[in-house]
Amino acid sequence: MSDIRRSRQDTAAIGVALGIVLLSLMAVALSGYMWAMSARLHAQGLVGSLPGCPDTELISCGEVLISRYSQWRGLPLAAFGALNYGALLVVGVGLLLTRGGAAWRSLWGVGLFLAGIGTLAGVWLLIVQVVYIHKFCLLCDLTHAAGLISLILLLVGRPAEWFGPIGLRAGGLAVVSVAVLVGGQVLARPEVEVTRIVAGPASQAVVGTQPAATTQVAEIEPVHGFKVTDSAGTVIATLDLDEEIVLGDPEASRVLVEFMDFGCHECKQEFELMQEILKQHPKWFRVLILLFPRNKACNAYTGRERPNVCEVAEAAVALRKHGPEHYAQAHALFFKLQATPLTGGMAWELIKQMCKVDDAVVQSWQKDPTLLEKIKRHGEIVNAIVIGQQIKKTVSLPGLFANGKLITGAAETQAELEKHITQLIGSVDEAGKDDKVRG
Repeated sequence: MSDIRRSRQDTAAIGVALGIVLLSLMAVALSGYMWAMSARLHAQGLVGSLPGCPDTELISCGEVLISRYSQWRGLPLAAFGALNYGALLVVGVGLLLTRGGAAWRSLWGVGLFLAGIGTLAGVWLLIVQVVYIHKFCLLCDLTHAAGLISLILLLVGRPAEWFGPIGLRAGGLAVVSVAVLVGGQVLARPEVEVTRIVAGPASQAVVGTQPAATTQVAEIEPVHGFKVTDSAGTVIATLDLDEEIVLGDPEASRVLVEFMDFGCHECKQEFELMQEILKQHPKWFRVLILLFPRNKACNAYTGRERPNVCEVAEAAVALRKHGPEHYAQAHALFFKLQATPLTGGMAWELIKQMCKVDDAVVQSWQKDPTLLEKIKRHGEIVNAIVIGQQIKKTVSLPGLFANGKLITGAAETQAELEKHITQLIGSVDEAGKDDKVRG
């Protein structure tokens, strides 16, 4: 009977070891792939769609891998994952070779520690995806699932007489290790690097209709025209500030370009921080808004189909055109109603009430083709800013752009956002000196 029991135990131990080997192999491959992709995305400062990971309303591996939480102290978490699961793979092979005795029990303890790290880190990063990023990375979560299943296998196949001391020691070390990870990300968040995006040749980057070769009449520059230029000085587009969405003091000399979407939670977060900065430093800058709804019905440069955002964007453009004195209030209100959720019908009803017009007037505004044309042009400009070399990628929102420099993703604190703005347009003190010189 004891021989039969021992044979069953050996079979179970082999099954556990094989399972850990296979799961670790998968986790190492996924971690290595994400390590390479994360390095590429951070180098570009852009969010790209990853092969093998769909890009939908809830899922975006690119947005997770470009986020601040994809690193620890400037080092990619995927690299730590590859090392952790590589070590677990070695443990799995060792369990296959030893199959019993003191060496097997020691390897079991090390495996429990490594699988515990993978599981606890996975729980933390899942919380990050839900609470902070609002997007899921299927490849990341699949890797974390490998750690959880490995942990379950090790617990099921544990050596009963050694489970207490070894298990507690391994579990405690795993908790401490992940606590260091969490502390490093929460208390010492990695800095967001400023990424220079150089647009392609002027013939590709310039947005808008150009005069035909036989046309002798030159384009008329708007009185308050603003040229959006890349880091090489190439003009991407010229916008009339009298007709565009501009927030802040119109007398502020420095202009910060922001592209955003009223359905974007991170854009709402950045807007609230921006409002506080503008209250404290009203003469520092004004913000030129480029609408970038993440719905391909009105934006050719996104693959998403977020509901309502096109209609809300059209309503915003209509209000800027017909009731500009109400626009700043509506802009803030659209964000406040974001979680309602804000629908196109609600946006148009708010505009109707603000402008005190009837349904017939609103319906005539809704039929105005120039609203959609402006939104599409904004998308073209954002594409020219971000893409540059005409390589298709997913635009990360919100984006701040000035002087050929681009920062994507929302800041989490006012101080952080002020630092980003300073990197793009200079400090508030420098802006004050410019105003004195002009005065």
